[in-house]
Amino acid sequence: MSQDTYGPPAGKRLLLFLDDLNMPRVDKYGTQQPIALLRLFVERKGLYERGKTLNWRNIKDTQVRRWPGGALVWGGCGVGC
Repeated sequence: MSQDTYGPPAGKRLLLFLDDLNMPRVDKYGTQQPIALLRLFVERKGLYERGKTLNWRNIKDTQVRRWPGGALVWGGCGVGC
């Protein structure tokens, strides 16, 4: 992995299991922050680093699933397929 890419060790995959996706409270900007963060992760395959620089961090070989039934969030094959 490079300096800006994170993920499990070579040959392994990381599964993010989400137990509860109930709709969080809408903020004053009309967004639901936990859902927006999850959507960013799933669609763009990474997240911004916290802090003043906000550097982009790629996340590889990771899949997101939810309960019940193990269906994938937003269809497709998840992240890193």
